[in-house]
Parts: sequence; C-alpha cells; structure tokens
Amino acid sequence: MATPRVIDIAFLLLVASGGAVFLAVGVAVAQPNPSSDTAIPADGPDYGVNETRFPLLWSDDLDQQNRSSDEFEEAVSSAPEFATRLAGSTDVPFEKPIDDVERWNSGDLQDFDPGGEKTSIHPERARLEDGLYIRDAYTSIVAVQPSTVLHSGNTSTRYITPDGEVLAIADYRVRVPDDDTSGSVRHHWSIADTAVDTVVLQTESWTLDADHGHRSTLEYRRLSGAQNLTVEATITARLRHETRTCTDYNSTIGSCEGSWETE
Repeated sequence: MATPRVIDIAFLLLVASGGAVFLAVGVAVAQPNPSSDTAIPADGPDYGVNETRFPLLWSDDLDQQNRSSDEFEEAVSSAPEFATRLAGSTDVPFEKPIDDVERWNSGDLQDFDPGGEKTSIHPERARLEDGLYIRDAYTSIVAVQPSTVLHSGNTSTRYITPDGEVLAIADYRVRVPDDDTSGSVRHHWSIADTAVDTVVLQTESWTLDADHGHRSTLEYRRLSGAQNLTVEATITARLRHETRTCTDYNSTIGSCEGSWETE
C-alpha cells in the first residue's frame, strides 16, 4: 500500500498598526469592548489587577455626568465603591501608563481561545484573508504597551515608550476538499497538521522580534522617533490526499469486484 500524498500550503498575512511616536509619559486607558454599552467588563478585576484601580482603567463607557458631590461624600462605603462611581461619571487620566493596564492586557491575551481547524475566532473588525485551503485567516494587534493615545480633533496618535511589547493574536480555519466516494477512482482528504509557524514584529527598517502560535507577545527595544509597527504571520497547513483505485470495477451495480489500491 502506498503512502497517501501530503500537500503543503503556506499562507502569509500582514497587519499594520498606525504610526507610533516615542513619548515616555501620557494618559493610559485599557481598551473597551465596542459592542457593549459599557466598557467595563462585568466579571470585575482579574489577572492580579488592583480592585480599587480596576474601574478607573476604562474609557468609552456611558458616563453619568450629573452626579452630585453627596453621592461621593456620604454614600460611599469603600475605596473600590468610590472608584466605581468616579469611573461612572468621567474618564480618569494617569500621569503615565500603569502596570495594571499591562496586567489586564497580558491576562486577556492568554484567555484568547482559537477556534480549531474548522472555525476561525476573530475580532469583529479583523481583516480576513482566504487562500486555497486556508480560510478566514488573520492576525491582529491586541495592544502595544506601555502606550497611550492622544486625541486631537478628528485625529489620534499613539505614543509608546522606547522599550515595550506588542500583543497579537492569529487564527484561521482549513477548508478540506469534499471526498469523492463514487466510481472506480475515489479520493479522501484529511488534515495532516496546521500551525501558525511564525509571527514577526517589524518596522520598515528591521525585524524586532519573532514568536509563533495563536497568542504572541513580541518585544521591542530602543525605538525612537515615529515608527510604523507591523506584525506578520505565516500560517501553514498540510493536507493528506488519498486516492483509491479499483482494479475491477462493475459500473452497472456500482461495486468493486476486484481490490482497492491506495496511492
């Protein structure tokens, strides 16, 4: 019996962030969930994030701006409750990016659960790409940290420190051709293996770091000036193709009266 033929497929993806400009300090907020009417996760503090500081990390939630001072001075029983009410009335700036933001982002990255060979789990705004067999493939930058975004009018600029890290995710699914189970020659397809082989962080001038897998933490060092950070992922899949041929096929009754040879 012959060994089934294995077909190798490689798929290269590129995702680019916006321009990033060096700055050591600034206002830092965690990233909200745009599909929710409140940006603060309902499950509360996690990943070792300080309980009092947790509600202050989030922006883009619905703020109740007409709260009276009495709500803060008379009816608050604890520091976490005060922080929650304050975060519900305004966005809270910090003098510099704080460690709790990085703890949350890094913990949230590890919670990302890819969909397996048949399903691609992706952010709502991810740009999905299709190859011959690899489908709905993407790579997305989750966070650049420590960093902050400065909004001015209709424009925004992300500022980063010279040393930091980029968090990225990638996923895909594999389209396996349908089996042909009729006639004297029959074909069977299956997945041999798949992988996110490489995930590379780079600027326009040089490669900064490399990783692999669905969840990546990519480091950079000693950056300065305006930088355009990009993440490039290489996804591969190996399909097994088995061909079976009947040595004596009776087409009248649709049956093999001889033997099946596999190649």
